[in-house]
Amino acid sequence: MRQKAQKRYKHCYDWSTRPRRKFEVGDLVLVLLPTNSNKLLMQWKGPYRVEEVAATNDYRVNVAGKTKTFHIHLLKKFHQRQNKETQEKRTEKGGAFWKLLAQQYWNQVTTKTA
Repeated sequence: MRQKAQKRYKHCYDWSTRPRRKFEVGDLVLVLLPTNSNKLLMQWKGPYRVEEVAATNDYRVNVAGKTKTFHIHLLKKFHQRQNKETQEKRTEKGGAFWKLLAQQYWNQVTTKTA
């Protein structure tokens, strides 16, 4: 009985602590580094390229011409922004949605008071 409980607890612990991020060689990542003005204040800098996988949770990243090793919790995937035309179309669609929603709300309010 005790071994069964141990096995279940081990499984739950291992599942919750597994790394959810994975990078491959060549991926662009952002690195959490201290700012130039305050070493206690951290910010995401980059993008930098992953050069190799050092261990299951450690990656070697090329930062300013030097290869440094970072733990996976200090890294996050870099997502390239979309081009300007796609962003404008998205904004137009979103703007139309909110305008329609506001109009529907206004119609509901005015019909309730009348």
